[in-house]
Amino acid sequence: MSDLSVETLNILGEHDCLRTDQTVDRKRITALLIDQLTEHHIAQSMEDVGQVEIDPGQLTQAIFGADPVDLVDLVKPLLSTGPDGAVQAGLENGYMLCSGRMSVDAVVAGQPKRVSFASRFLSADEAVIQAYLYDPRLRRAESAGENNRRLGLLVIQRQPALAARTSTWKNNLQQAFQLALTPGSES
Repeated sequence: MSDLSVETLNILGEHDCLRTDQTVDRKRITALLIDQLTEHHIAQSMEDVGQVEIDPGQLTQAIFGADPVDLVDLVKPLLSTGPDGAVQAGLENGYMLCSGRMSVDAVVAGQPKRVSFASRFLSADEAVIQAYLYDPRLRRAESAGENNRRLGLLVIQRQPALAARTSTWKNNLQQAFQLALTPGSES
């Protein structure tokens, strides 16, 4: 906790997010995030996304009334859209925490610039979940597959004697990915 500023510690204390031993209560912060998201940031359809998405700094500001960098940095990991993300794991009623990108026009170093931020919002709508949860992961998996394919080709180009090992490596990658997606393979 020593890496948190006095300002952030005071803010956390004011919102009952510090335990008696002065450690951060991430469960309490998660509950505040879930409350804010369920009250103000639910996309009922694709058309709602632009109106309800919020970036972690804005979300921190809305909950705590301030957004010091170290507090935003504390909040961000709780907003992971993966299955182990604190907010994602704490949601109920069919909602999924989704991520998007929002852009704003800003002036940076005296020059107008369009700045993009990661955003978060909730949805139980199938089309929204497909577009903002499934599809981005599919694109990342495709990109990882392409990068591994290119790496294998590069190894073979530079080390032709490793062609058989590269083929085995690619087969192992395919099997590992397939196994990870197979229900019941968690054990």
